Amino acid sequence: MATRKTVSAHYCVPSRRHEDHIRQLCTQVAGASQSELAGSITELQAALREYALHIENMAIKDILKGFGKPDRRRR
Repeated sequence: MATRKTVSAHYCVPSRRHEDHIRQLCTQVAGASQSELAGSITELQAALREYALHIENMAIKDILKGFGKPDRRRR
C-alpha cells in the first residue's frame, strides 16, 4: 500500500480534471447496474480520496509559503 506522500508524488492532476473525473464517475455510479455498482463506487471513492489529498497538499504548500514571508504587521 502506498503512503500518502508516495501517492501525491506520482499523481498530480489539476483540480479541474479531478472534478471532471469525479462528475463522470458519479454519472457512472448513477447508471450502474447492480452487478457494476460495487466496482463503480470503489472507483469513485478512490477518486474522492485522491482529490482530498490533492486539496490537502495545496493547502499545506500555501501554509508553508506563508512561513517564509516577513510579517508586515510588526513594522
